[in-house]
Amino acid sequence: MFELIERLIDENIEFTEDLMFNVIPSKNLLPTSLQSHTDPDATYRTKYGANIGYVGNVVERFDGENNVITYYDYKPNVYSDIKFSEDILEKIVDDETQLYEQLSDSEHNEEKKLSHR
Repeated sequence: MFELIERLIDENIEFTEDLMFNVIPSKNLLPTSLQSHTDPDATYRTKYGANIGYVGNVVERFDGENNVITYYDYKPNVYSDIKFSEDILEKIVDDETQLYEQLSDSEHNEEKKLSHR
């Protein structure tokens, strides 16, 4: 419990030279700062509105008639969509006999274009 109190103080308060303190404005807090004492790993990110907690990624295989979930992941929500894409591409790179097509929302391609064959 004391670790969380120490973390809360370190991340939210600036001490002045005269041993006074100022609360750091919320707009200046890091997204990884403590959001909840009950879930200290939760993070904050503004995407589709304010989000506190985690993000998930689900990958499906579709053969034209059937689809099945083949992979999922769950990370603190500061984990980028492009990183989720890179992670799955690393997992499928060994299967060179398959042609993969990535269908995703626009956020997955925000930083760079990904492809794999």
